[in-house]
Amino acid sequence: MSESGLLKRMPDSRYGRDRVKPQRNDPAFKQSAPVAASLVRVWAETQTGLEWVLLATWPVNNQQEAMQCVNWYRLRWTIEEYHQCLKTGCKIEAAQLKSAHGLKALSGFAGILAARLLQTSKVADDQPDLLAYKVFDHDACLVLAQHAGIALHRLSATQFRLELAKRGDSLP
Repeated sequence: MSESGLLKRMPDSRYGRDRVKPQRNDPAFKQSAPVAASLVRVWAETQTGLEWVLLATWPVNNQQEAMQCVNWYRLRWTIEEYHQCLKTGCKIEAAQLKSAHGLKALSGFAGILAARLLQTSKVADDQPDLLAYKVFDHDACLVLAQHAGIALHRLSATQFRLELAKRGDSLP
């Protein structure tokens, strides 16, 4: 069973509040006061024994707030994948922009492109054999199918993603 499928059924949880002391061996934090924090522990009684112990700086005072903390944490891989799309798919780090205006413009465009790349990956992962033209832009499917030498009506979501990735280096 996948981690995401298992986590949807994690019925057991505990939570509590305490104060966390800062690092003692770092002079920058030596005089710092303890920080209020919540500890949330969730687990599933399975063969793998999946368990998460989360430390949060916001209050967790009931089961609903504990599960909200867990749900936010579940999104971590999607967020990581989005940033990966920005870095590798959009090559945002290579832009080396020198003005805030240029960075804003690039961020707006690249953010949309990264979201589409992430969507493409999710569809290909969830439904690899789905015909690409049923979910992606028809013209994009036509261009990628022609470049790959695949008939449009045979181009799968997985092939669409692979062909798009192959052409990533030729994107501006």
